[in-house]
Amino acid sequence: PLASPATPPAPVPPPGMPPPAPPPRAPAPKPPPPPPKRRPGPPPRKPAADQNKPQWAAKVPIERWQDIPAWARKHLTEEHCDPVAKAKCNKEELAYVERSLKDFCGGLECSKWSHRHDLEDEAKRIGAKRMDLSPIARPWVETRVALLWGIACRLPERPQKTEL
Repeated sequence: PLASPATPPAPVPPPGMPPPAPPPRAPAPKPPPPPPKRRPGPPPRKPAADQNKPQWAAKVPIERWQDIPAWARKHLTEEHCDPVAKAKCNKEELAYVERSLKDFCGGLECSKWSHRHDLEDEAKRIGAKRMDLSPIARPWVETRVALLWGIACRLPERPQKTEL
């Protein structure tokens, strides 16, 4: 018969001897120290692009400003074309602004909230395609998107319905 490798039986103390003492127990672990008290720190810093917003952007609600993609906000915060004042714009940018006003505002001055919606939709549509273009064509698309957002941001919000 094959003997199974079993653990040997515990030694039995001789008669009249007390059994061996169990091994000593490990001390109980100490509870973790309490977390340090938090001191109030400085308020969170705004991203760098928001610290140097153009003057007109200070009047724009923060939610609307945050809706603009970061890369387009960066374009708007730098010294580039102001599409509403038409300052610091080159001929290509001015032509695009005029064409956009004609297409999305019906040739009128953009002033309605519906114009804002149309301009934002076009900015989102063009911005979604920018990575499909070659790196050479991308800056002009990004400029166009920033110009559209720059116009749309300054248009009024949708009027609230008043109940009678």
